[in-house]
Amino acid sequence: MITSIPKTFWVGQGAFVYRTTDQVFPGATLVPVQMSGATWDTAGFFNIGSPTKLTVTEAGFYCLSTYVITAKHVSASTGETLARIGLNGGASIAQLSQYIQSGGQSHYWALSQVWYANAGDYFEVYVYAAPERKITLCYFYLNQL
Repeated sequence: MITSIPKTFWVGQGAFVYRTTDQVFPGATLVPVQMSGATWDTAGFFNIGSPTKLTVTEAGFYCLSTYVITAKHVSASTGETLARIGLNGGASIAQLSQYIQSGGQSHYWALSQVWYANAGDYFEVYVYAAPERKITLCYFYLNQL
């Protein structure tokens, strides 16, 4: 299991945040992941009072990466599950989705994107599931280029 990204990978300021406990996502609702804490944060991007957000402190290009694992789907119904990196509470800048079959399996997503952001912009990881699912692990990494 990955526990952090060594700081030697980043050039500018950055943060690596995580959620290592289950979070349930109600069916057919796009919900941001509530992060538990930061392994490292060099410029105050993460605030535990707003645990879904990594907020940019100065304008520039940023590399964003997330890794999400959902628990095995045990419902008899089928549907869709997706993971997304979003900007400012809405716009999707990276997304992967997968169709769920009844009695399905766990899903593993890795998303990355380079994006220009202004000071005050924030990024979040979202999960959507229909029917209800839970994530068991999420990492989110932001690095100023």
